[in-house]
Amino acid sequence: MPTLDTFGVEPTPVLRSSARNRSGQVLCAECGAYVGDTKQSQAVRNPQYAGADASLNEDLDFLVTYGWHCDRHGAEIVMPIRVGGRSLSVLSDGWVGVRVQFADQVVRWVPTPRRELPDGYLAVSGSGRGE
Repeated sequence: MPTLDTFGVEPTPVLRSSARNRSGQVLCAECGAYVGDTKQSQAVRNPQYAGADASLNEDLDFLVTYGWHCDRHGAEIVMPIRVGGRSLSVLSDGWVGVRVQFADQVVRWVPTPRRELPDGYLAVSGSGRGE
């Protein structure tokens, strides 16, 4: 039976919030599999930027973020780390928060490298401290 791969079509990764078990281990939000060893930079094709960051939908086809992933599904599940706004203290310098709509339709802040954003974007979009 032909699959999307047969036709050279790659499903868009799905953004989800991570889940944790009682021990605090990170699990896939879709299937419950342990994903704690997958924490690294992740690329998401065609994310839905939201709120004051919606203008990025015109400029950026990819979101580079940091978190976990699960590849046990038809589409990769990406679970970015939780951040609370534009300014980030949880990652090294050079990372900022942007608003993205997740699969559950909730808009959340996710980290992305500042260098991935269009020149001058942060000056125009404001500081975004939790707004």
